[in-house]
Amino acid sequence: MLIGRLAVSKDFQGHGIGSEILDFLKIWFSDSHNKTACRFLAVDAYNAQSVLKFYGNNEFSFIFKSENEERASLQLHESEPLRTRMMCCDLFPKDLKTFKGLQRCSPFYIRRGKRWTKKEPRRRGSSLYLVRNQ
Repeated sequence: MLIGRLAVSKDFQGHGIGSEILDFLKIWFSDSHNKTACRFLAVDAYNAQSVLKFYGNNEFSFIFKSENEERASLQLHESEPLRTRMMCCDLFPKDLKTFKGLQRCSPFYIRRGKRWTKKEPRRRGSSLYLVRNQ
């Protein structure tokens, strides 16, 4: 699934709202009841350090190894600025340690780097929420 543009008002940045949205999308598209067969979340992110760091912190990685490789794929001249970078998040990584011990229920936990963060569900009775077994 391609995320067109994701933005949070400057007044509300730094409160985890953007990460919450991405966490919801990750859970929504990796749920077994989802019939879209979506494997990756992709974004054409603005080529700004803060934006790229945000997506990196949310388990997105660059599709191209370098800016030059991406520029070549877009057939841009090397002097043209690369305004965006393609990034993606694998919802079903080969390293299943990310999903090891997860089951349906609430509250659920989201992996942030090496830490697990507890998230309280917003809707009761939903099958979208996951929890890491203790």
